[in-house]
Amino acid sequence: KNPISLERILDMVRWRENPAFVMNAKSGRVALRSKANAWMDDEGEPILRIELQRPCSRKSMREADLFETAWEEIDEDTFRAKWQAEVNEAAGQLDTETVRLATGLLLPIWSALPSDHLAVNRIVDKNGNSWLGRIVFEHSIVELFTKLGLASSEDMPVEAITNAVLAGRSVQVTRPFPMAFKRSHVNGNPRVEIVDAPASQLSWLKSLGAFTEIIQYRTRIFIPVAQAEAIIAEILKPS
Repeated sequence: KNPISLERILDMVRWRENPAFVMNAKSGRVALRSKANAWMDDEGEPILRIELQRPCSRKSMREADLFETAWEEIDEDTFRAKWQAEVNEAAGQLDTETVRLATGLLLPIWSALPSDHLAVNRIVDKNGNSWLGRIVFEHSIVELFTKLGLASSEDMPVEAITNAVLAGRSVQVTRPFPMAFKRSHVNGNPRVEIVDAPASQLSWLKSLGAFTEIIQYRTRIFIPVAQAEAIIAEILKPS
C-alpha cells in the first residue's frame, strides 16, 4: 500500500471539516482528525462521528468514543515530523489488508449497501485485473448479508457480529430465541445490551456472564464490552 505523502495530507486539510492534527499518546502514531458523515441509530437519532486518516489507513468512530481513546491534539510541526517518519517507515514495508467489495450490478441492491461510505472505488490487482464497486467495511458485513438474504445474523462469524454491535449496529438474531444485540450508553459508558430476551432466560444469560440493572424501573440486561465476543459466542452456540 502506498502511504499518503506529507504534501498530500496537508493539502487534504483544506477540504476536511473541523480538521485537527492528533497523536496517539500510547503508540506515538499520528493522524488527521476530521468530521465524518453521521449515522442514524435505530431510533432515527444522528450518531456524530469523526474520521482518523493515517498514512496507510482510515478509521471512523463515534465522536463520543474519542474521549475514551489516547488521541490528543498536537501542533503542526510535530505532526509534520511524525507523519514523514511514518511514511518513510511504511515505504519499506509490505502491508496486507482484506478488502470486501460489492461489485456487479449495484443499482438493484443500492439501498441495502451501507450508507456511511457511498464512494464507488476501482481496485486493480498486480495482474491488471480491475473491479468497480462499493467497499464494505467490517462493521457492515452482518447487516449487508442479512439484507441480501445471504446468511442469517446468527450464522455469521461471532467476530463480525461483535464488530457490528460495537460499531453501533443493532443485530437481530433468532437463536436460541428472538432477541437483539445493540450498543448502548449508560452513564456515559458504552455497553452491549441484549434487547427483547424472554424474562425466563435472564438466569441463563447471567450464568454466561451477562448482568442486569434496573434503570427507570425497567430491568435491562447487558454484556461487558471486554467479554462481548466470548459471551455472544456462548449465547449463539448451537445446542
